[in-house]
Amino acid sequence: MNQFTQDLSIGQLAERAFVTTMANYSTKLTDFEYNTSADLEGLKKYDVKFKVNGKEATAEVKHDLKASQTGNLAIEYMNHKGDKTGILATESYFYVFLVGEVFYIFKTVELKKLAFNSTKKWKYVTSSSGNAELILIPLSEAKKYAHFTINK
Repeated sequence: MNQFTQDLSIGQLAERAFVTTMANYSTKLTDFEYNTSADLEGLKKYDVKFKVNGKEATAEVKHDLKASQTGNLAIEYMNHKGDKTGILATESYFYVFLVGEVFYIFKTVELKKLAFNSTKKWKYVTSSSGNAELILIPLSEAKKYAHFTINK
């Protein structure tokens, strides 16, 4: 199994957990749909579509497996070829991280501001697979900007 396929399957587990958690959280959240696009460009747009009080919303869902150990959220923004990915490629309204048993839900625009327009100096690293560029933001700092959090 290549790295993309492995990451995709881990992400899909997080997406399912997000849908289940949010559907149980409020009856105002309805009509959940997974992005089933057959092409990579379509998959970059969002992971889950749903309605909030009847209005359409989308979410990009990430499962950060290392954040509990490192204390940092890893925000992907570019692949090894220099193409925009992750936070720079998504069209989703929400950007969601599953860390341990907690979902951190950000408005994508606010997370972008935190990641790229901050006066703070974040750490920029290459992923362990070498396929992506990441911005590491301390989880303690990122939590302050979350729209809300919810336990899985």
